[in-house]
Amino acid sequence: MMAAFDTHAAVKRLRQAGFTEGQAEALSETLQDGVAGGDLATKADLANLATKAELAEVKNELKTELAEAKTELKTDLAQVKVDLVWIKRIGALAVALLAVPILRDLLS
Repeated sequence: MMAAFDTHAAVKRLRQAGFTEGQAEALSETLQDGVAGGDLATKADLANLATKAELAEVKNELKTELAEAKTELKTDLAQVKVDLVWIKRIGALAVALLAVPILRDLLS
C-alpha cells in the first residue's frame, strides 16, 4: 500500500516555516520520491513485527523444551541399554538351554 503525500500542502507548510519556494519544492519532491519508492513501513507493518522481548521469550521457551527433550531422550536411551542387557542374558540362557540336549547327545 502506497502512502499518500500531498506535495502542495508540504510546500505550503515549508514556505510558512521560512523555506524559499525552491527549497520547499525540492524538499517536497524528495519526500514524494521517498514515499513513492514504497520502502516506508506502515503502522500495520510495525505492529506485525515481533519485538526483541518476544523473540527472546520464544528463544527461552525453545531452550527449555530442548533441554526437557534431551533429558527425556537420555532417560529413554538408558532404558534401552537396560533392555539390551536383559535381551543378551535371555539370549545366552536360550542358547544354553538349547545346547544342553545337544551336548547330552554328544556325550552319551
